[in-house]
Amino acid sequence: SPLVGWFGDRVSHRAAMLAGALAAIVSAGLAWWATDAAWFFLVFIFDGIATAAVWTPALAMIPEFSPEQDRPRYIGMAHTLVAPSTIIAPIIGGWIADHSDYPTAFIAAVVGGIATALILWFLVRDPRNNRV
Repeated sequence: SPLVGWFGDRVSHRAAMLAGALAAIVSAGLAWWATDAAWFFLVFIFDGIATAAVWTPALAMIPEFSPEQDRPRYIGMAHTLVAPSTIIAPIIGGWIADHSDYPTAFIAAVVGGIATALILWFLVRDPRNNRV
């Protein structure tokens, strides 16, 4: 997380989050492709990178989107709006694994990571670049 924060402060929080989405894709892809349990050392390394690189820059980026007087509202709304997907995603992943198999759940995670990367690439703009 400190390295991700440093990168986000110096380069771009959006770029750090995009790197996190790519690490999540690699993590889920390796889990899907793994031929034995030893591969999961890499899976967990990339998962840790993904977790740090998605959550750390988001915390730093939220205040940059808002005027100073509205920051508490922006921070509160950002944390409130992300909660449903944070709660529901693992339930859906578990349901897929229970009703299909783990490879299908890993493929669904890859698809989710690709969707996240595309959203970050095309729809999210770094607020530092949008200031006038």
